[in-house]
Amino acid sequence: MEHNKERKTGKALRALALCLSLIIMCASLASCKARRLHPTEDALAEVGSVTFTASDGKSVTYHIPYEELYFLAVSYAPSVEKKHPRGSEEFNKALMEEISKNITANYAMLALCFEMGLEYDEKELRADVKTGVENTIDSSFGGSRRDYLDSIREMGMTDHYFRFLAGVDHLYAKLPLIYAQKELVPNTASEIREYIE
Repeated sequence: MEHNKERKTGKALRALALCLSLIIMCASLASCKARRLHPTEDALAEVGSVTFTASDGKSVTYHIPYEELYFLAVSYAPSVEKKHPRGSEEFNKALMEEISKNITANYAMLALCFEMGLEYDEKELRADVKTGVENTIDSSFGGSRRDYLDSIREMGMTDHYFRFLAGVDHLYAKLPLIYAQKELVPNTASEIREYIE
């Protein structure tokens, strides 16, 4: 009888452990759609930096990672290749010119944000970025994380860089309200005409 009781207790504990394992697995599977992928050291290797100084004298430096340079190179190489053979000195020079012209876009937006007191902070933006990535996965990839990752890889982009872009966009979207609050944007018809002229 004592042996049967131990056996029943052991079965009950195994069943409980199995149920808990299933619950944990289901919870982790449900929440992994927009889980961040940690970038490699190579992807984060610094290839340059940009420093902004706001009108109040406060400054910030942003480091440009290799993953951004790589994405821009993959993006602009096909158009440069139409004019110069890939691998030639002219191709390399023209590609670097295109990258240099276009790498400034995100940092120009960050400079405007910084001037208005908004600083890019990956940890602070994490929840908003996660929501944005989830929405992108749902609306553009039918909820498939694999399709999302395959698509950004085809573009030469990492998950980390995609999230950086989402964070920049999120921060930049706050500017109109700040401009309006600080009355930096004309709001009457006559002020708008005067501003345009």
